[in-house]
Amino acid sequence: LGDRVAEVKASDRLVDSPRYGGRIRLLIDGDAFFPRFVQAVQDARESVDIRMYIFDRDAYALRIADLLKARSREIRVRVLLDELGSIGAGADASRTPYPYAVDTAARPVSLAGYLREGANVDVRTLPNPFLTSDHTKVLLIDGERAFVGGMNIGHQYRYVWHDLMVGLR
Repeated sequence: LGDRVAEVKASDRLVDSPRYGGRIRLLIDGDAFFPRFVQAVQDARESVDIRMYIFDRDAYALRIADLLKARSREIRVRVLLDELGSIGAGADASRTPYPYAVDTAARPVSLAGYLREGANVDVRTLPNPFLTSDHTKVLLIDGERAFVGGMNIGHQYRYVWHDLMVGLR
């Protein structure tokens, strides 16, 4: 073990990269992830940055969108959406046993448009002309706290899907 510690210290000197403390927490399923994410957005002091493959248009996703819109009046909020992933968002409510509070006809046509409406959310979409989507999900709060993993934003991801996010500080 002594040799390994010496090797790590030597490599740290080579790249001139100081170490700093941090924490990693596995967040399995929506019950573990979403309350922490919502709290982090509520507690954000400077910024919320989101890169999301699917940000649905169901009732749960719209609650998250409304929170982001409200916070955008106080802090910087930026959302980057995958255009391909967003096209079908909210199209099939039949996969979940839970009822949706917003029926298909009442959902906004465009989540990007909904996020911009009456708010200061900087929303951009990534075109995906060659089906090269990477399903990225990264949520960064104040440049200090991050969530990465497999969960999209929406009702079925909150309550039905079995998935994992990693909380990083």
